[in-house]
Formats: sequence, C-alpha cells, structure tokens
Amino acid sequence: MKISTAISSSFGVIFTFVVLLAYADSFEQYAVSVYSGPSAKPDFQSLPSSRMFRTMIRDGIKEGVNFAGHYVFVTFGCGTDCSSSFLVDVKSGKIFDFPLGGEENYGLSLDYRRDSKLIKASWIEGDDPVGNPICVRKELVLKGATFKPLHQTKSKEKCDR
Repeated sequence: MKISTAISSSFGVIFTFVVLLAYADSFEQYAVSVYSGPSAKPDFQSLPSSRMFRTMIRDGIKEGVNFAGHYVFVTFGCGTDCSSSFLVDVKSGKIFDFPLGGEENYGLSLDYRRDSKLIKASWIEGDDPVGNPICVRKELVLKGATFKPLHQTKSKEKCDR
C-alpha cells in the first residue's frame, strides 16, 4: 500500500512538472528589438484614470524601456501583497491598463524582459478545501496594445516570487 501511494505521488509530481514544462514559453520566442530613442511625455488623456498616478508614471518613464522593446511597466503598491501596473509606450506616451493586479491577484509577481513581448505572472488565488494556497501561473504575450493569454496553470505548489 505504501509503495503504491509513493509511486502514485511521484507520478503526480512528475506529471505536474511535465505539464508545466509543456506550457513554459521562453522569452526568446517573443524577442523584439529595443527602442533607444527619446521618451515621449506621458499621454494621460489616453487613460484618464492614470492621472492620479502621474508622478509614478513620469518617474517610471525616466527609468527607460523595461518591456517589449518600447514599453515601461510602472508598478505600484495598493496594500499588503497588492500591486497594480500601467504599461506606458515610451515612443508615443500612450498609457494602458495592465489586466492583472489589485486584490483579485493577491501576491502578484511579474517576470518580463525589455527585449521580449512575453510576461509570466503568478499569484495566489484563495485556498483549497484544506487551507493550502492555490498558485496560479499565467503567461501572456503583448499583441498590439492587448495582452493575449497563452497558458494558465493552477497548483498547490509555492508561487514564485
């Protein structure tokens, strides 16, 4: 009985690992060239709700491109383990809302590169019936000004931070 349980548990771990690898896209698959010209002034009219964060957005643009060749992710806290983000196009100054963040994506962690349109996100989505946190991992790719989901998995494994 113990041997069959151990084999079953090992198989479950191996299966989960293989499934995660199958869905793991690489940043290189979505490579882009990085813009090195001057930064445009933020266009707060493009997303009026961004005006209340104008200092953070202006400071973020000064840091330079950090995502998808010509964008800047500007992230700010909204409480304990809570964050929200805007995406700013350094070339045009247009500001876009990022679809993840706030209390809906508790403990949100983002992994992205300045030379790739891929973003990997993870967050905690409640607990399972016995109180273990559920980690959601989602990969998105920027197409135009919209994030298209690629893959999403849920597991009881610890979320990457």
